Amino acid sequence: LAGPSGEVKALWVSYSEPKNGEEHEFCAGLPANVFTEWADAFVRGLNGKSGGEEGRAEGALLVPTLGAELEGTLLSKAKAFGLDDAWIAKLAALDPERRQVLTVKSLLSRSHAADALKEGDMVLAVEGRPVTAFMDVERAVLSHFRASSKAQAEAEAEAEGAAPLPPLEVTIGRGGEVLPVRVQLDIEDGFGTKRLVHWAGAQIQQPHRGIYELGFLPEGQAGVYVSRWHQGSPAHRYGLYALHWVLEVNGRPTPDLDAFLEATRAVADTEFLRLTLCHIGGKPKVITLRQDLRYWPTWQLTLDEATGVWHREVLQAGESIHGHYA
Repeated sequence: LAGPSGEVKALWVSYSEPKNGEEHEFCAGLPANVFTEWADAFVRGLNGKSGGEEGRAEGALLVPTLGAELEGTLLSKAKAFGLDDAWIAKLAALDPERRQVLTVKSLLSRSHAADALKEGDMVLAVEGRPVTAFMDVERAVLSHFRASSKAQAEAEAEAEGAAPLPPLEVTIGRGGEVLPVRVQLDIEDGFGTKRLVHWAGAQIQQPHRGIYELGFLPEGQAGVYVSRWHQGSPAHRYGLYALHWVLEVNGRPTPDLDAFLEATRAVADTEFLRLTLCHIGGKPKVITLRQDLRYWPTWQLTLDEATGVWHREVLQAGESIHGHYA
């Protein structure tokens, strides 16, 4: 969507949201001010002009996030939730059109925000400045990140070692009280998934951000997540489906992909394994699965962050394919 002079005003994009247990798609505009900052930073990085200002590391564009999903609540309802008249008047004067307060709808699992915030908290101010719109929070987070990154770079130049970024000062309303809390920002590098393991026809990876946004992770490190399975594979035949974590292999904990590969490598081709799983809904499950390395070898894809190129490597295969076990 462009203006009269050709400048981009917004993108027309497709969204998906759950309704009554089903996913519904709809199209709407995404204002340019949501992504302009990052598009400009990306272009400056390509031209070699970032100068560290944008928090670029090894070609990655680092993006700070609060780790919380916010939604607007009318001030009339906020009063019933315990927000005092002084803050209601302050927020109404700041934004007489929306007349809303931002509330925490959900939190990223195991994020820093989950340690400081609770669902239902009303976000009144960030770094001492009252906020009523999503972009107010976005700008405050970005400004804090840039200032902190610059100060951190200067400190590193004078002394060895990198100090963590200082937390964000957030004023919230909770249970009829106004409280100050400190929230450490989460930093995303924009790459997302960087490693995929294909084992027995199942695609296994570290949970991606969308999983963390659902708000649930099983106990433990939960670093082995099944995101896809292939028709006719052992995973299909024995019930190793998507939306499950693999917690144990033959009783051995599998906190990450390397531990999972080590545990499965110890089992010979055509032998059975016992897998302890947990569904994304929290339901546990135990299955047995027979490996078939002849037709379904173990291989992985890894992303080269410097070039953006994916590399495929066979980790374990049947003798009919390579003549030996990798």
